Formats: sequence, structure tokens, C-alpha cells
Amino acid sequence: MSAPSSVAWRQAARGLTLAGFGTFLLLNTLGVLPWSFWADAAAFWPILIVALGLRLVLEKLAPWGALVSPVVVLGTLSLVALRGPTVLEASGRWRDVRAERRDDAGPWRFHGRFAVARLELDARSLSDDVLVEGRAKGVRTARVDVSRRRDTPRVRVGSRRRHISGLWRRGPNEHWELAVNDRWPLRADLDVAFTSGYVDLTTAAVTRLHLDGAFNDLELRLGRPDTDVRVDIEGAFNDLTLIVPEGVPVVVDAEGPLNTLDERGGGRRGGPGYRIDLDGALNSLEVRAP
Repeated sequence: MSAPSSVAWRQAARGLTLAGFGTFLLLNTLGVLPWSFWADAAAFWPILIVALGLRLVLEKLAPWGALVSPVVVLGTLSLVALRGPTVLEASGRWRDVRAERRDDAGPWRFHGRFAVARLELDARSLSDDVLVEGRAKGVRTARVDVSRRRDTPRVRVGSRRRHISGLWRRGPNEHWELAVNDRWPLRADLDVAFTSGYVDLTTAAVTRLHLDGAFNDLELRLGRPDTDVRVDIEGAFNDLTLIVPEGVPVVVDAEGPLNTLDERGGGRRGGPGYRIDLDGALNSLEVRAP
């Protein structure tokens, strides 16, 4: 029997790489690894150059050298997974964040945009002239815009970065500690990527919640609603936990491949509740009581 050719070894290397990445994605969807794992792994990008260099050298000496590259890369990913999530904080000094109410009280809209960040967002009782206040670290300038759209005040908060940067650094680039005023009905829109933390709107009268993004590890806490509330979740590779009071009806409608659902309850029961529309792929959603 003849020895495997170099072409066969290259095919084996491709298969090993595909199987390895598929295994890590499976661990994500099962909840064994958080999706923030990939942000931690991105900090080790120089390993890709090392693996490629070793392959170029060893493949000339022996056909099996093609296997060196996937072994090095997958081995590094395994070490990152075993080490666990990073606990490093964003660098820099804290900067104050504040959005004032410019007109009469009434329903309003919060739009947050965060990337590679640690997010801690709470609803609480604030002064009547304040809609949002808090602080941020790791940002040069925190964007806070207050405008009106269809007679509804709209507050946009987030970094002025227009793209995800700094994934090669360990830990979050930004850290946000924010409070939103729960005095008036609130709609919350979140555009997030590679972000971990929580959003606690338990005391707020939430009229709608929309989350759009990828590679997030977030806990969403909602209170007992007065009317049915729609929650839209779009994106991929998200690990989400939705916490609602015991007895509140929750209906989940999921579209897309390879989404993992752990529902505390399905179908309708008495009283207002939440309608979850999940549209995406490879998301993990757990619904439970406090």
C-alpha cells in the first residue's frame, strides 16, 4: 500500500480544521462555552502566523506537515477554552454619561450601540430632568444624542467607533455602567457585538425591546407587563438569558437554523406577557424565572 500523498494530507488538514471549529461551535450552542469565547480567542491571532510558518517549513520536509497548522490553531483554542473567560477590565478613566429630558414627560426610546464591551444597564428612578445617566471607561468620547422622532424623545448612547476594533486585545475595550429613567414608558433598542453583561429593565414599563447583534453573552431582566410586549432578537452566535417573573406568559417564535431554546413555558396563559421573536442562527436562548 502506497503512502498517502501530499494532496491527501492537505485534505486531512482541511477536514481536521472543519471538524475542530464545528466542535467549538457545538459547545457554544450547548451552552458549555459562551459566545464571548471567540473574542478571547481573537486576542491570540499571531498564532495563525506561527501555524502558517510551521506548515510552510514542515510540509516541505514531510507531507504530514500539513497537519501542523490545524493542530496548533485548535490546540490554542482548546487552551483558551480551558482557561475560561477573561476578567480583565477596560483601560482608561471613567467618563460621565448624561442625557437630559428636553420636553414634557412621556414615552421615550433608548438606543444603545456597544461593541467589544462590558454592559451594565439598569432601570431606576432618576431626576425628572434626566433620561439617562452613568459612566463609561475605555472610550475617547461617549456619544450621547437626544432627538425627537415622531414626537417621541430618542436617546442614542454608545461609542463613536463605527466598526469593531481591538479584538486582538484581551478583555473588553469598553465598560458601560448606565441607568435609564423608569418613570415613563420605554422602548429599548440595542445594537451590540462581542458584548457581555446584563440589561435590567425590571422596574421599567417596557413597550418593546429589540436586540440586534452577534457574539453576545447577555442577561435580560424584565418585569411584569401591563400589556403584551414584543421582544425582537436578531443576529447570530448569541448566548442570551431572559428572566421574567414567575407566572408571566412567554411565547417564543424562532426562525433560523441551529437555535437552542430552553423555555420555561410555552403557549399562552392568563394575563399580559412577552412575545419573543427570534430570527437568526446559532443562538442560545434560556427563559426562566428569577
